[in-house]
Amino acid sequence: MRTQKFRSITGAAVIFLMVAIVSAQSGGTFNITKSVTGGGGGQSTGGTFTVDGTIGQPLAGTTSGGGTFIVESGFWTSSPLSLSGTVTYGNAASPPRFISNVTLTGAGSPGVATTSNFPDGTYFLSGFGSGAYTVTPTKVGGVNGIASLDAARISQHVAGPPNPQLNATQLIVADVSGNTTVSSFDAAMIAKFVAGPPYAPPGIGSTGTWRFTPTNRAYASIAGSVAGEDYVGLLMGEVSGNWNNTGARSPESEGPERAVTVKLANVVTAASHDVIVPINIEGAVNKGLISYELELRYDPTVIQPQAESVSLAGTESRNLLAVTNAIQPGILRVVVYGPKPIAADGVLLNLKFTAVGEKGSTSPLTLERIVFNEGENRVNTVSGKVEFF
Repeated sequence: MRTQKFRSITGAAVIFLMVAIVSAQSGGTFNITKSVTGGGGGQSTGGTFTVDGTIGQPLAGTTSGGGTFIVESGFWTSSPLSLSGTVTYGNAASPPRFISNVTLTGAGSPGVATTSNFPDGTYFLSGFGSGAYTVTPTKVGGVNGIASLDAARISQHVAGPPNPQLNATQLIVADVSGNTTVSSFDAAMIAKFVAGPPYAPPGIGSTGTWRFTPTNRAYASIAGSVAGEDYVGLLMGEVSGNWNNTGARSPESEGPERAVTVKLANVVTAASHDVIVPINIEGAVNKGLISYELELRYDPTVIQPQAESVSLAGTESRNLLAVTNAIQPGILRVVVYGPKPIAADGVLLNLKFTAVGEKGSTSPLTLERIVFNEGENRVNTVSGKVEFF
């Protein structure tokens, strides 16, 4: 065994290594035992390298992690087989936005895979063999930004000018039904998704799933290090473009002029009667409110939502559509959307319940969540109650 200095170049890094040569003349295994900072490197490297040939002559080899190596006149040069690029979000209202945790799978021999990084969406895929590969991006989860406003934007588009119209990318993500036509049916599917379980495919179409362009890339072989293999991702149903890579909503200016107040009524009625609970809104004028979603908590031993639990007739939401979800006892979810904004203060909507409690019983009414459009307005809420005499 003898020790000899080689130079290893991996990407842009250059380091000088002391290597122990186990088989010096006709190939064999090279074990890196120590690294010394030098050139543009500064990293510590270790591992086992197998080569064939004679030291001092060009020769090729591989490592356990893949890559092609050449030894020339005492210099060891690394040129790994790899693909790299960036995954960006294709419907960002304020680009650029990047997508992390995208899985990129290379089908070939051997199989390879990696995920895109947070927060810049970059990826590095290596370990390829010498044959053909097909690389496919996929993503599960990371779903945010889909709201009642997305259904409302579709409704505006379908209603036609002078309402805002969707651009080409928005039309792709709006077509959650998959029939190549954007209609109120797509808006309804998105509204069901926002309302939550038990709605599920096919009731919500492709809402909440990811699509990538290109769908995949095929390579006859990977030659060296190939950069710029970028992908663009779209989240189906997220029309407005407010998806965020962290799931967090950007802070908004929430001065008094942006606030909306929502008040639940106090209803006192006979125990044998059906119960109508008005919800009132103040501060709606000139806010452009075309959608909202809410969660109301109530006592299910006192009142229970009727099959048609929302009435918009005669209210400030009369030009909108509603989807409800009362599957969880004690929680009523309501999603309301449409092309025309709420134009005045008054009754926002009426909730319809059936009395099940005894005389003297009371159900508090609390809005645990209410969001207009996609949350650009602060909402002040006032609780209410239903009391039986």
